[in-house]
Amino acid sequence: MLLYLRWLDAHQRHPGDSAPVGLILCTDKGAEQVKLLGLDSGEIRAARYLTRDVRKELQARLDGVR
Repeated sequence: MLLYLRWLDAHQRHPGDSAPVGLILCTDKGAEQVKLLGLDSGEIRAARYLTRDVRKELQARLDGVR
């Protein structure tokens, strides 16, 4: 993926465009693996892909923050 991102940056990026970012979608991600692989910062990131309706769960998290 890094090769592809660098190619995009060198050949397809126009003035004013932001640098490309790669995104790896996972049904689950471990914090330690993300940290060890450097997927918490930089050009490639890992994100949890939600496979079910989580509106109630997200609302509960938001209510807990307030």
